[in-house]
Amino acid sequence: MVKHLLPPGLILASSPLGANPDYNMLNSVILPWDFKEDIHAGIIGVPFNKGTHMFKGTNEGPNAVRETFLSFATRSFDFGVDIMNLKVRDIGDVQMHPTDVVRCHANTQEALTELYQRHPGFVPIIIGGDHAIAAPSCRALRDGRRFRRVGLVDFDAHNDLRDPAYDGPSSGTPFRQLIDGGYVNGRNAVQVGLHGFLSSSVLKDYADKHGLRMVSAREVRQRGIEDVVEEALAQAGDGTDAIYASFDIDAIEAAFAPGTGSHTPGGLLLGDVFEAMYMLGRDPRVAAMDLVELDPIKDLKKMTSRVGCMMILTFLVGLQERLQLYA
Repeated sequence: MVKHLLPPGLILASSPLGANPDYNMLNSVILPWDFKEDIHAGIIGVPFNKGTHMFKGTNEGPNAVRETFLSFATRSFDFGVDIMNLKVRDIGDVQMHPTDVVRCHANTQEALTELYQRHPGFVPIIIGGDHAIAAPSCRALRDGRRFRRVGLVDFDAHNDLRDPAYDGPSSGTPFRQLIDGGYVNGRNAVQVGLHGFLSSSVLKDYADKHGLRMVSAREVRQRGIEDVVEEALAQAGDGTDAIYASFDIDAIEAAFAPGTGSHTPGGLLLGDVFEAMYMLGRDPRVAAMDLVELDPIKDLKKMTSRVGCMMILTFLVGLQERLQLYA
């Protein structure tokens, strides 16, 4: 067993429909992992909700996504791809401490680092939890896979570059932690979907100083998502060994994803979000991704959880094509 790693927080039994080969439901194909078979992708929950002073239900994010497995099958109408034969397993949840934030981050980094060292062949899909988990998750990817340099593509409403000297290891500081700690070079970091009145010129100055590229949601609408993501992947992949992709669900237009702590009007449209996830999954440089800030207690009719699940599935469609292209 991997230290600090628990079984999945929610395991849904296969339904009669799921057993029917004509209609494969996700809960029949995304099963708990036995840590023996070779897999293409693994889902890992990090149920952390202490990254800010506000009360959040992001610790329920992983199970909220798992619940939606009952609602989706394995074939995509949009991409004409069935992921039924892609080996995707639920690896489980990182153990959280009830009060100690630093211990939660340490557990995350230690568990993921050990997991990647023991099982280097799969693509991790990490479900948060709030955005604070991105820092220990990215550090674990570099250390566990022994990468020299890691690039970053982050989709977000905020730039999360606040100074940890003032804010600690919070959801507002993960990327500054990574840049200041030498895990990510700012010139290999791109943030997409920034919008609203959620930042300051001080943080822009920090980004400019370190060469970090910031792409607003408005720029995405003007240029098109394909062009933006291609540019982001090129910058994040320039001279790096791998790319870590992070997706804060508050990057999405608030009307489509209300279940998050800071939903703000003017975000990314769902069609663009799914296209971006497909491109990330398809690119061989993307070695890991996370989906964070999904808050079921603020959700409406499980709308945001379903969006999150479809994002992961669309990433897996891209991953299946990646495996076929680069086999």
